[in-house]
Amino acid sequence: MIPVAVIGKGGVGRAVVAALLRSQSRAQARGVNLFVNAIAGHDGIAVSREGWPEASLVKFAAGAGDWRDLTGVRVCTSHAELVAAIGAVTRPGQIVVDVSAAESAAWHLDWLRRGWHVVTANKKPLTASRESYEAIMAASRQVDGPRHRHEATCGAGLPIISTIADLLAAGDEIQEISAAASGTLGFVFSACQAGRTFAAAVAEAKLRGYTEPEPRDDLSGKDVARKALILARLLGWSMELSDIPVDDLVPKSLQSGSVENFLAGLPTASGYIDERVSAAAKNGQVLRYLATVGPAGITVGLREVPRESPLGGLAGTENMFVVRSRYYDSAPLVIRGPGAGATVTAVGILSDIFRIINL
Repeated sequence: MIPVAVIGKGGVGRAVVAALLRSQSRAQARGVNLFVNAIAGHDGIAVSREGWPEASLVKFAAGAGDWRDLTGVRVCTSHAELVAAIGAVTRPGQIVVDVSAAESAAWHLDWLRRGWHVVTANKKPLTASRESYEAIMAASRQVDGPRHRHEATCGAGLPIISTIADLLAAGDEIQEISAAASGTLGFVFSACQAGRTFAAAVAEAKLRGYTEPEPRDDLSGKDVARKALILARLLGWSMELSDIPVDDLVPKSLQSGSVENFLAGLPTASGYIDERVSAAAKNGQVLRYLATVGPAGITVGLREVPRESPLGGLAGTENMFVVRSRYYDSAPLVIRGPGAGATVTAVGILSDIFRIINL
């Protein structure tokens, strides 16, 4: 029996539990029994040495009722209490899934040192200081030791991390990665391309649930910068998040204040972006918010691309990663698909779990 602790009980955490339940028959057919032994959030943790009845987990995954309906609930207000609770019900092969938004780099290192595998969709541990990143990677490279996997940090369920890692292992040399890596900004600029104003597109994205509760978190570009840094560090680059110049799309006059005031003021303050959309269209171009990791370093910001290009053809919340390498030069390797959403993020998490247990 291989226990899985899920840190983060929001939409992605619930989707991970649902994905684990769906995968049970496949795993058991190969002699593996995966089960959830802990579910934690900022306000507590539920633990069970043998796991919970399937009906209880189905209810939790569906968002029905309160998570406290699970047995074994206890108060958990610190990392020490978290690891003590998991440690009380752990078994060999423990996997910890981090789908929180916590600054959890130190936690990841601690879990690895305890012999627990770590799978994460949380970008913050991998974009903390270079020293912290190297410590995490070193702890996961020990022969027969725990593993740290993070496929879901850059493209949700898209296989970008594993693909690049496999290319590097095969002796390829990555020359450049260009990525439309924000589903939110992809939707916004697709809507602008179709004739919506930037302000109207942002408002619609928020209404559809594509943005964070605070839309400026998406528009600042910092999330895309984190993804670019993760890719650069995978290539062996020694950089910090603060080294990356980011094109912040939040007008200076709206950097502070309530979300309501931000949305109300955006039509007046963002006309310059609408002008850029129009200017690009006159030249047969469209705007995409891109991260580029290449010979010139890392750039993150709004760029014009040909309307008929692969990046120009993106629609809605699609992500795309274009990889140019020694093997894939004249015809780059393109990975495209939905790059956001709880269900597809859970797919990335599950693929990492299966890699760890060689399923």
